[in-house]
Amino acid sequence: MDLLSTIQNLQSLQKEGDYWDFKQKHHVNPVDLVHDIICLANTTCHKGERYLIIGIDDNFQTVGVDESDPNRKNQANILDVLSNVNFAGGLYPDVKLEIILFENKTLDVIIISDKPEKPFYLQKEYSKNNKKINAGTIYSRVRDRNTAKNGVAQTSDIEMMWKERFGLSQNPLERFDNYIVDYDFWNRDNETKHYYKLFPEFTLNYTEDMKDFRGISWARCCPDASGAHLLEVYGSYHTTELWRETLILMDGGRRYVPYTDFDLINVDDENTKILYSYTLGTRRHNLFLYFCGDGIHRSMRLPILIFDSKEEREMFIDFLQNNIHEVKPAEYARIGGWHASNFRDEEEEIKFNFGVIDLYKQWRDNSEGEFSAT
Repeated sequence: MDLLSTIQNLQSLQKEGDYWDFKQKHHVNPVDLVHDIICLANTTCHKGERYLIIGIDDNFQTVGVDESDPNRKNQANILDVLSNVNFAGGLYPDVKLEIILFENKTLDVIIISDKPEKPFYLQKEYSKNNKKINAGTIYSRVRDRNTAKNGVAQTSDIEMMWKERFGLSQNPLERFDNYIVDYDFWNRDNETKHYYKLFPEFTLNYTEDMKDFRGISWARCCPDASGAHLLEVYGSYHTTELWRETLILMDGGRRYVPYTDFDLINVDDENTKILYSYTLGTRRHNLFLYFCGDGIHRSMRLPILIFDSKEEREMFIDFLQNNIHEVKPAEYARIGGWHASNFRDEEEEIKFNFGVIDLYKQWRDNSEGEFSAT
């Protein structure tokens, strides 16, 4: 849902809530602004962005912001106010300002991200013009009420904030998906089991049964003549298996790559087809980072497209088919630390796939998903 639709929905409720607050005009005292931001940032009653909406009065009528208001703040002003506040641990709420036209009037909407670093609180008291936010005090927001400046959030809310910061508010599967990319905290001394050092009850386990694999060009292009094999890896919490995936062992078992899906794409008007590799979803992506990114193999480049969703894949492949002439094959077919130049049948396919990946990165970098290759 876009921001305009979100504000329309919130205003139609004719009330304030856990994650949104209406203001008729900008704060006169920056202490009030910082307090509002902290309370919204710390609320545990909502997953997602929070909104400080300026230009709607106490009767939920749209009045708009006064363009000549000396207290009106832009993005730089808001960040400057926050930078002058001494937050504990140097952890600041993440905020951005959006200006929208709503009912033919201008609204300033301060959007506060939902960050796991809760609770946000001050290391040093912040005061201006007889108002202050206390050091070491945790504030929050429940329903339509902020914690008073001279008060403190409810114990149950504070407990939930700390649990969220340490990842303890999530279920074991969610926690595993977060821990898998915390590469430096995994112990990999055992060839068949890795464990997470901070919470050793989370483990990666390898099965011993392996199968030969000859299904994709880049998996065959390795110096070891024994080729590639398949085996399974599964994530466990204590003795409970949470998920199971397949790995491709390359170069005689020296390199692990999560199993990919495959499809064909036309590359010219003569219906010539080339096979490409892709994978979908967060866990597969995290496993790629663990095994091929900043984890085990430290930035091992592979000709694999990683999509967030099925819809994203369909959008890009449709774009690719219409812009196939814009693919610029890579100069070298380098897989990991070796060249595929000794594998003539596979080399051109791998070069082309790297060219597809470069085009995909450009397509994704465009904020609206529309890319002009010219």
